[in-house]
Amino acid sequence: MQKWEHMILTVVDPTADDGGYIWLRDGKEVPNWRQRKWRLPDALRELGEDSWELVSVMWRNWGPDANYVANTLVFLKRPRKP
Repeated sequence: MQKWEHMILTVVDPTADDGGYIWLRDGKEVPNWRQRKWRLPDALRELGEDSWELVSVMWRNWGPDANYVANTLVFLKRPRKP
């Protein structure tokens, strides 16, 4: 049976025209994330080349009304290496 490994990316400013940028990877801060500004489309492209597949996206609404989005979670998986 196929076994999987999973990754969760936290995206800051996901409503931006450029798709926002990655702040956390598996709950750990991406080094120099403010300077690097690892944009979501670039991150998905890079991770896809390493066999990661997008599984789901979850919007996280915060703030005074339901229309305010603070960040988004992006769930990925890939086959676990033996």
